[in-house]
Amino acid sequence: NQPQIASLQAQIPETEQRFAAEQTRLTGEKEPLKQRYQSIIDELTRREGQDITSAQRRQSQEFGYRGIPASSTLFLDELQRAESPIRQAYGGQIKDVGFEREAGLRGIDQLLAQLAGQSTEAKRTIQNAIGQLMSGNPGDALSGAMSILKLQQDAAQNQVTNQLAQQELALKGR
Repeated sequence: NQPQIASLQAQIPETEQRFAAEQTRLTGEKEPLKQRYQSIIDELTRREGQDITSAQRRQSQEFGYRGIPASSTLFLDELQRAESPIRQAYGGQIKDVGFEREAGLRGIDQLLAQLAGQSTEAKRTIQNAIGQLMSGNPGDALSGAMSILKLQQDAAQNQVTNQLAQQELALKGR
């Protein structure tokens, strides 16, 4: 049993390394996600500024043709009426993008939190297999532990891949 026990014990650092690598990869996804959402927000802010400038220009020209000064209350009221729908539309879009960014970051944080539990579970499975080997029944213990460990790793990887794919689709949909 000793060679099998040594083999299983050697898997513990490998398992820790795999989970650490996945944690590093997920942590590395956060900054690009923030930057992509910030660029969307910046673009919306730029477009809002252009649309407001255009509305101001139209109002100024229209009132100028009629000889109404830009300092008049009527001009300021009409200017505010022209800008208000633009500000509301872009403000809503910017708010939605901000919520999506927070949801994406929260999703990555949730995946990171799940990784800690999955890592502990994987190490516990290996430790249980070692315990079973030490107590007797080596064949069943080893094959059972290996299949459980493989299933856990596959499930964890599939979950992470699926969640990241969903986040990418949501981001591309913008």
